[in-house]
Amino acid sequence: MLIGAAQIVVNAADLDAGCRPYLAKGWKETFRAEHLPNHPAKTPFQEIERSALDMSHLAFTARTSVEVTSYAGRPPAGATVYGLDGTAVGLCACEPSASSAFWSALGFTDLGENVLETRAGHPAWRLRMTLRPSAGERPKTSVDAEGCVLVTLLTTAIDRELERLARTGLLVRCTSAWEEQVGGRTVKVAFVEGPSGELVELLQVASCPSTGQATPALTRRWPRQPKDEL
Repeated sequence: MLIGAAQIVVNAADLDAGCRPYLAKGWKETFRAEHLPNHPAKTPFQEIERSALDMSHLAFTARTSVEVTSYAGRPPAGATVYGLDGTAVGLCACEPSASSAFWSALGFTDLGENVLETRAGHPAWRLRMTLRPSAGERPKTSVDAEGCVLVTLLTTAIDRELERLARTGLLVRCTSAWEEQVGGRTVKVAFVEGPSGELVELLQVASCPSTGQATPALTRRWPRQPKDEL
């Protein structure tokens, strides 16, 4: 079950510089990790070989969280189809109809006029996206490009979601789910690519036994949502 958008992922040459605009607008750093090993499963989704990365998770009550990454070694490389205005996401879609179907399969609702939105119960898991039809071929997108490179979606059953998405015929490529150790937690992660080159990270979370709803406290990068101090 897909339950909402956990975050957007922004890659930058310098971690602190990438965080600065969000910190200035009220986002708070809830988690930082440096010198994380680059998992080999990510290699096909990277433009050049990477050994390690630093990351910072930024949260703001009732707003989309942001993960900023910075890969060691060479500067960002490759392409992305996402554009940002704060945390509002625009997608340059060379295959707009297929991309719309792809995001619908990921639990987004079509609001008309190329606007899609998650309908998550938790306000911080809601995300609105605008598809912007574009000419040309699908670019070779990568998670180590400059700018917004991923949308992270939460699921309670990652292997089942990968099988379901594969049956839609809308995936350009995907990984199998792999396990990572981040912040003392073991989590399952996978990447998929949609028809216009959009990259999506699936992140598995547990369900709360009393409610059956996924809980943000069990995700890998943020122990809690901070209080809105503004």
